[in-house]
Amino acid sequence: MNASYAGFDINAFFRGVGQRDVYPDKESAAFWGPYSRKYMVMPKFVGENIWTEDNPNAYFPRPQAYISTGSQDLSYAQTKYLQNAAYLRLKNLTMGYTLPNSLTKKLHIEKLRVYFTGQNLFEFTPLTDAYDPEGLAHDPDAGESVGIGTAYPIQRTYSFGIELQF
Repeated sequence: MNASYAGFDINAFFRGVGQRDVYPDKESAAFWGPYSRKYMVMPKFVGENIWTEDNPNAYFPRPQAYISTGSQDLSYAQTKYLQNAAYLRLKNLTMGYTLPNSLTKKLHIEKLRVYFTGQNLFEFTPLTDAYDPEGLAHDPDAGESVGIGTAYPIQRTYSFGIELQF
Protein backbone atom coordinates (compact mmCIF):
# COMPACT_ATOMS: atom_id res chain seq x y z
CA MET A 1 0.00 0.00 0.00
CA ASN A 2 1.30 3.39 -0.94
CA ALA A 3 -0.18 6.87 -0.49
CA SER A 4 0.95 10.49 -0.34
CA TYR A 5 -0.79 13.80 0.26
CA ALA A 6 0.37 17.34 1.04
CA GLY A 7 3.97 16.32 1.70
CA PHE A 8 3.07 13.28 3.82
CA ASP A 9 3.74 9.79 2.50
CA ILE A 10 3.10 6.29 3.78
CA ASN A 11 4.14 2.90 2.49
CA ALA A 12 2.99 -0.33 4.15
CA PHE A 13 3.73 -3.94 3.27
CA PHE A 14 1.71 -6.72 4.88
CA ARG A 15 2.34 -10.45 4.68
CA GLY A 16 0.13 -13.27 5.85
CA VAL A 17 -1.54 -16.62 5.41
CA GLY A 18 -5.30 -17.07 5.73
CA GLN A 19 -5.38 -20.82 6.50
CA ARG A 20 -2.58 -23.03 7.78
CA ASP A 21 -2.57 -25.84 10.32
CA VAL A 22 0.64 -26.98 12.03
CA TYR A 23 1.21 -29.79 14.50
CA PRO A 24 4.03 -29.00 16.96
CA ASP A 25 7.12 -31.05 16.22
CA LYS A 26 8.04 -33.62 18.88
CA GLU A 27 11.26 -31.69 19.54
CA SER A 28 9.50 -28.36 19.94
CA ALA A 29 10.37 -27.64 23.54
CA ALA A 30 8.96 -24.13 23.10
CA PHE A 31 5.51 -25.71 22.79
CA TRP A 32 5.73 -28.99 24.68
CA GLY A 33 8.07 -27.87 27.46
CA PRO A 34 8.42 -30.73 29.98
CA TYR A 35 6.50 -33.11 27.72
CA SER A 36 9.48 -33.27 25.36
CA ARG A 37 12.27 -33.30 27.93
CA LYS A 38 12.05 -33.53 31.72
CA TYR A 39 14.66 -30.81 32.15
CA MET A 40 12.86 -28.24 29.96
CA VAL A 41 11.38 -25.08 31.42
CA MET A 42 7.59 -25.16 31.46
CA PRO A 43 6.18 -22.37 29.24
CA LYS A 44 3.60 -20.20 30.97
CA PHE A 45 0.71 -21.29 28.72
CA VAL A 46 1.52 -24.95 29.50
CA GLY A 47 1.70 -24.36 33.24
CA GLU A 48 -1.66 -22.61 33.19
CA ASN A 49 -3.32 -25.43 31.21
CA ILE A 50 -2.03 -28.73 32.66
CA TRP A 51 -4.12 -31.49 34.17
CA THR A 52 -4.61 -31.41 37.91
CA GLU A 53 -7.31 -32.88 40.10
CA ASP A 54 -8.85 -29.41 40.22
CA ASN A 55 -8.58 -29.03 36.44
CA PRO A 56 -9.51 -32.44 34.95
CA ASN A 57 -10.52 -30.99 31.54
CA ALA A 58 -7.19 -29.22 30.94
CA TYR A 59 -5.69 -28.73 27.50
CA PHE A 60 -2.49 -30.59 28.39
CA PRO A 61 -2.29 -33.98 30.15
CA ARG A 62 -0.63 -34.69 33.49
CA PRO A 63 3.01 -33.54 33.25
CA GLN A 64 5.18 -36.43 32.11
CA ALA A 65 8.55 -36.14 30.35
CA TYR A 66 9.18 -37.53 26.88
CA ILE A 67 5.53 -38.19 25.92
CA SER A 68 5.85 -35.89 22.87
CA THR A 69 8.82 -37.88 21.56
CA GLY A 70 9.33 -41.46 20.43
CA SER A 71 6.20 -43.60 20.28
CA GLN A 72 4.40 -41.83 23.12
CA ASP A 73 0.87 -40.39 23.01
CA LEU A 74 1.72 -36.80 22.04
CA SER A 75 4.15 -37.73 19.27
CA TYR A 76 1.24 -38.77 17.05
CA ALA A 77 -0.42 -35.84 15.30
CA GLN A 78 -3.95 -35.26 16.54
CA THR A 79 -6.43 -32.46 16.13
CA LYS A 80 -6.40 -31.46 19.80
CA TYR A 81 -2.91 -29.94 19.52
CA LEU A 82 -3.17 -28.83 15.91
CA GLN A 83 -2.26 -25.14 15.84
CA ASN A 84 -3.93 -22.54 13.65
CA ALA A 85 -0.92 -20.83 12.04
CA ALA A 86 -2.83 -18.18 10.10
CA TYR A 87 -1.34 -14.72 10.51
CA LEU A 88 -1.14 -11.19 9.21
CA ARG A 89 2.11 -9.29 9.85
CA LEU A 90 3.02 -5.70 9.11
CA LYS A 91 6.41 -6.43 7.54
CA ASN A 92 7.37 -2.86 6.71
CA LEU A 93 5.94 0.58 7.39
CA THR A 94 7.49 3.84 6.23
CA MET A 95 5.94 7.20 7.06
CA GLY A 96 7.52 10.48 6.01
CA TYR A 97 7.03 14.18 5.59
CA THR A 98 8.71 16.34 2.94
CA LEU A 99 9.01 20.00 3.84
CA PRO A 100 7.58 22.41 1.25
CA ASN A 101 10.02 23.80 -1.33
CA SER A 102 9.17 27.34 -0.21
CA LEU A 103 10.91 26.59 3.12
CA THR A 104 13.80 24.46 1.88
CA LYS A 105 14.85 26.80 -0.98
CA LYS A 106 15.63 29.51 1.58
CA LEU A 107 18.14 27.09 3.16
CA HIS A 108 19.57 26.13 -0.29
CA ILE A 109 18.21 22.63 0.10
CA GLU A 110 16.52 20.88 -2.83
CA LYS A 111 14.55 18.46 -0.66
CA LEU A 112 14.26 17.75 3.07
CA ARG A 113 12.31 14.72 4.19
CA VAL A 114 12.03 13.20 7.66
CA TYR A 115 10.80 9.66 8.01
CA PHE A 116 10.18 6.67 10.25
CA THR A 117 10.63 3.09 9.10
CA GLY A 118 9.67 0.00 11.06
CA GLN A 119 9.98 -3.68 10.20
CA ASN A 120 7.94 -6.52 11.66
CA LEU A 121 5.98 -4.08 13.81
CA PHE A 122 3.11 -6.37 14.76
CA GLU A 123 1.21 -9.49 13.80
CA PHE A 124 -2.21 -10.94 14.35
CA THR A 125 -2.10 -14.69 14.96
CA PRO A 126 -3.84 -17.22 17.21
CA LEU A 127 -0.51 -19.01 17.79
CA THR A 128 1.06 -19.03 21.23
CA ASP A 129 4.14 -16.92 21.89
CA ALA A 130 6.18 -20.10 21.47
CA TYR A 131 6.04 -19.70 17.69
CA ASP A 132 6.80 -17.17 15.04
CA PRO A 133 4.30 -17.89 12.24
CA GLU A 134 6.88 -17.16 9.53
CA GLY A 135 9.41 -19.53 11.10
CA LEU A 136 7.27 -22.66 10.86
CA ALA A 137 8.45 -23.94 7.49
CA HIS A 138 10.67 -27.00 7.35
CA ASP A 139 14.11 -26.43 5.88
CA PRO A 140 14.89 -29.58 3.85
CA ASP A 141 18.64 -28.97 4.18
CA ALA A 142 18.67 -28.44 7.95
CA GLY A 143 16.70 -31.30 9.48
CA GLU A 144 13.04 -31.90 10.14
CA SER A 145 12.44 -29.78 13.24
CA VAL A 146 14.08 -26.51 12.19
CA GLY A 147 11.61 -23.67 12.50
CA ILE A 148 8.95 -25.60 14.39
CA GLY A 149 9.51 -23.67 17.57
CA THR A 150 13.29 -23.93 17.34
CA ALA A 151 14.13 -20.86 15.21
CA TYR A 152 14.96 -17.45 16.60
CA PRO A 153 12.00 -15.07 16.42
CA ILE A 154 11.92 -12.31 13.84
CA GLN A 155 13.27 -9.07 15.28
CA ARG A 156 11.42 -5.77 15.27
CA THR A 157 13.41 -2.85 13.87
CA TYR A 158 12.71 0.89 14.20
CA SER A 159 14.57 3.59 12.25
CA PHE A 160 14.28 7.35 11.99
CA GLY A 161 15.99 9.36 9.32
CA ILE A 162 16.45 12.58 7.41
CA GLU A 163 16.80 12.65 3.66
CA LEU A 164 18.62 15.72 2.31
CA GLN A 165 19.17 16.70 -1.32
CA PHE A 166 21.24 19.77 -2.24
